[in-house]
Amino acid sequence: HDPEEDPNEEHESKGSDETEPFKEDKIVVTSPPPRHCGARISRQSVEDLAVTQMMRIHTLEARARTDTVE
Repeated sequence: HDPEEDPNEEHESKGSDETEPFKEDKIVVTSPPPRHCGARISRQSVEDLAVTQMMRIHTLEARARTDTVE
């Protein structure tokens, strides 16, 4: 590599004739599977789900208590 050479300057690589030319008509765009985004949520441990449920119950009980105070 020549240090005087501009790295941004375009030039052909030495092995360019060894590779096949790129064909754009073979590109196929695939969409991600529909459940891809929600997959992480289903992997929550049983303990996490239990804690979440207990927090919901606690919140509902607290709301019920504040509703009856009025």
